[in-house]
Amino acid sequence: MIPPRDDDFDALSEQLGDCLRRIDADIERLLGDDASDPETTAAAIDDRAQELCLRIDDVLAAAHAETGRCEVDRIVDRCVAAAIARAATPLVVRTRLAAGSTLAGCNPEYLRVAVDRALDLAFAHAGSGGEVAIATLTTESAIELAITAARLDGDAAARGSEHLRERALTLQAFVAGWQGRCRLDGDGGKDDGFAIALQLPHALAEDRS
Repeated sequence: MIPPRDDDFDALSEQLGDCLRRIDADIERLLGDDASDPETTAAAIDDRAQELCLRIDDVLAAAHAETGRCEVDRIVDRCVAAAIARAATPLVVRTRLAAGSTLAGCNPEYLRVAVDRALDLAFAHAGSGGEVAIATLTTESAIELAITAARLDGDAAARGSEHLRERALTLQAFVAGWQGRCRLDGDGGKDDGFAIALQLPHALAEDRS
């Protein structure tokens, strides 16, 4: 059953992230060699996809009236701490946040949802003992966020890392919906690294006249 709508951003983000993680788990079961009931799993994915659409609508509706300005480093730092707390396996996380107090011209809740999703995908690729690096920087045209993931053993299949490119397409479409850019490098294969780069527009100067 789809949970009732909640106007609180924290609750909405948690619902959205939980829905995405359940879709990932269903896809992993469907594509796994030991899939015993693919029709039931496929139907579950369809149900989750419908729920995902509703959750995205909730976030967009609740964020509609909010200011389109946010401090990227502060949001990324909080998302990294939350991702580490929910990680199922130990891994190395390195951060280099250099955007400072520069403001991005996007809704903070949109950005938080996108960063949470990107970190989930990167952690899935890195697996136990792997490494995830997160960096931000400011250029003349944008604020850039780069997330890269590398496995400890390139020949070892990390649980949940399969088909990352396909699973990241929803992130790419979501970011494009609010004028950001999302680039994916690598497909999560055994010998590949995996990277997600977000480009966020600078916030326009406030008119104080």
